[in-house]
Amino acid sequence: ALCVREDLVLLRQVDDEPAVMCAAVVCFSFGQLHEKLGRCLSEIHAPVPGYAKSLSRPVDSIFTRLASERGFSRSNFELRWSGELLHPSARGDESIKGRLGEPDGGALSNDGVGHGKGIESLGPADMHLRVEYQTLRRLERSGHILFTVRTYTDPLLDVAASPLAAAALHNRIVALGEGMAEYKGISRLMRPRIEDFLARAAEGPL
Repeated sequence: ALCVREDLVLLRQVDDEPAVMCAAVVCFSFGQLHEKLGRCLSEIHAPVPGYAKSLSRPVDSIFTRLASERGFSRSNFELRWSGELLHPSARGDESIKGRLGEPDGGALSNDGVGHGKGIESLGPADMHLRVEYQTLRRLERSGHILFTVRTYTDPLLDVAASPLAAAALHNRIVALGEGMAEYKGISRLMRPRIEDFLARAAEGPL
């Protein structure tokens, strides 16, 4: 674990039973590790909007069919007011995931969120894109599944500097349901502004 930059999670799966988290070394991807150890995927992902209804079975199927000779990879994203790599839930703090509707909105936290601005003056240019690159691989000897997560964070302004990147992110956000958008740090208050910001960036440099 000291030799790589990824968070490492080990899951145990027996036959067709759901995979269960049995060990982990994490810094950036999530917190409350003690609450997740020993739990299956559906329990761990219970806060994810629509997971139980639409995602639980497909995800369990991926884990069941995963072979040691062939891995699986995906990416995930969210928007935050801070560029700090440590996930806010590791401190029990979810306010910096973009919820401007809350009283403090995480706008003036100790790590420089909002750059000292008042909440009324914050906008998409103050936000950060957080991306996780995730891989799954079944270990040949034990049959356990190794889940790796490498986290990156960049100012949304840097994303906006590339029209192609801005267009891709804009399309992803537009396609999100309201619940999932909120979960990814995109509040109802900020969503129109974020979409407009990225749409303009997709047409050329701001």
